[in-house]
Order: sequence, then structure tokens, then C-alpha cells
Amino acid sequence: MLRRMGVTGPQRLALRLVGRFPGLTASGLAALLHLHASTVSGIMKRLERRGLMHRTADPSDRRRARLMLTAAGLEVVAGPHPTIEGAVRELIRDRPAEDLDRTRRLLMDLAERLGSLRATVSSDGAGPREREARPRRLAR
Repeated sequence: MLRRMGVTGPQRLALRLVGRFPGLTASGLAALLHLHASTVSGIMKRLERRGLMHRTADPSDRRRARLMLTAAGLEVVAGPHPTIEGAVRELIRDRPAEDLDRTRRLLMDLAERLGSLRATVSSDGAGPREREARPRRLAR
């Protein structure tokens, strides 16, 4: 993607989200991407350096920045390059309704199981099995 479109996958997704939600904050973008704020900060800096995105001060809170795409950023998002979304659109268009219904149910079940798994993960990020497998320190 970097060679073909000039941006990485995460950068392109960030551009698409800012294009869809002009004025999005950096923390809002991090939440949508499910990435740490420092990771998103790096993505934004690279996109700004390349002239694809810019920050403007929030009129109600000057400490907060609002994100906007530049004309070049809009071109990347709307460019003629083949995309994953386009491939998915074509696949959905070409499949029978019963295949799509089965797929929808499967993905909903997966999302539910992943949600359950997420609920069992502790605050340190380790699930029950991971905690048990860690070596224990010996008491001195």
C-alpha cells in the first residue's frame, strides 16, 4: 500500500476517518482506531509532514486540536487505487443473500465471543491463562 498509494494501512485508515469526521480530535481518532494516543500522534505527525492532514485549534478549547484533511489528503482517500473496501463491496454485490446472512451471523457470533474474551482480560492485559503461565517469583 505504501508503494502503490503512498501511505501505510494505518495512515490510510486515519485519513479515511478524518475525512468522514472532519474536525475529529486526536483522542477521538485514537478511540476509533483502537490505538494508543502516542501511536496516533506519530501517524498524525507523518501525515502532517506529507501535507495530507492539518490540525486547527478548537475554538472552545485552544489546547485541543481538530483534524482536517488537506486537498492532497482528500485525493489519497478518493484516489482510483484498488482498495480492500472496493474488493469487499464487489464480493458482497456478487454473493447470494443466503451466503451474506450466514456470514453476518458468523461475524456477529465472533464479535460476541471476542467481547466475552475482552471482558475476561485483566487490567494488566493478561488473560487468565496468560497469568497462570507466567513464572512466579520466589519469596525471599
